[in-house]
Amino acid sequence: MNNELPGSSDLVTERFSLFLPGESGSMLKKRVMELGIDISDKPALIEMCCEKLEKTPDEVIALYKKSKKGNSC
Repeated sequence: MNNELPGSSDLVTERFSLFLPGESGSMLKKRVMELGIDISDKPALIEMCCEKLEKTPDEVIALYKKSKKGNSC
């Protein structure tokens, strides 16, 4: 039936939790670039970004908290 929950990975769940209601991917990216975002409570996302950006967890968290000109993964 349609009332079963999908088996989403922690990474997918954390990524979707970043979106505000009605926000598109490009809107999310713009918000992160302009305002920064706190991902310190998103361990799966931090781990993936550490691997892709070759940075430490603290560096990744700081990068996302910065407004303007931050990298994203």
